[in-house]
Amino acid sequence: MRVGFNKQEITPTKSMEMCGYAGNRLSQGVADPLWVKALVFEQDAGLMGLLSYDLLAVDSYLKTQIQKQLTNSMELVLFATHTHQGPNRIIKSPFKSLFLEIDEPYHELLVDQSVRALKEAVAALETF
Repeated sequence: MRVGFNKQEITPTKSMEMCGYAGNRLSQGVADPLWVKALVFEQDAGLMGLLSYDLLAVDSYLKTQIQKQLTNSMELVLFATHTHQGPNRIIKSPFKSLFLEIDEPYHELLVDQSVRALKEAVAALETF
């Protein structure tokens, strides 16, 4: 078995509504950066990628967009740390009163950084 790891920053570059705050509170600066962390396992020519996000939640829409950009058939598992200190507008959901309309530029950043983290983790694979 081989294992690789990488992380990429996903801190928004602009002020955004924060998750879990009534009244759609806007972020004011950055206390700590937000990350997507990728852990990739390779065994018997198969790949599995785990993606951990410093976000409130992730959804199947994000996973689908990431898979569209991958050139290999990697199994993916996405999960979030469930922080309320991260941005809102990250879930494509009919429950707009909870998650608001998705922020497409930030969503593109999430997809791009996720793909970058996975590719770098694959490049860093080492025997475990």
